[in-house]
Amino acid sequence: MQPSKTIIYRTVRTVVFAAVSSILTSCLVDPPNQPIPLIVTNNSEQNIGVISMRTWGDVVLTPSYFENDYFPPLTTIAPGQEYQIVYITTENFLKEGGTVQVLVFEQSTLDAYSLDEIIRQDIYDKRYVLTYDKLVNNGFSIDYSGSDPDV
Repeated sequence: MQPSKTIIYRTVRTVVFAAVSSILTSCLVDPPNQPIPLIVTNNSEQNIGVISMRTWGDVVLTPSYFENDYFPPLTTIAPGQEYQIVYITTENFLKEGGTVQVLVFEQSTLDAYSLDEIIRQDIYDKRYVLTYDKLVNNGFSIDYSGSDPDV
């Protein structure tokens, strides 16, 4: 005995509806903890050091940002080169006030000040405080030229 055309039609319609619903839902809702690429490009004329931090509220530099394995180390980027910060995820923005902060230190700053002075005096050449919306608006990239306005 063959199934009727009505049963086949209903089954196909249900399967197609479920597939389309699943696809639309996955497009509308970001799954939690998805990686977000952030590219930092050095368009200045000297090496820069970059530290990135996931933050909720104000952050003051401490030695742990430079020495602790929990935090990414100071990354050096040569002029004309780029670096991808890889540990940022959508989870960083779920808490209210969630941001990613990127501190840029020009080589001349690193040469002029000790690590202790940089930490005690909160010295850096540029601080980017990025919400998820700012990351999207900036195309998930930072182009450092040495004379950027505050972002």
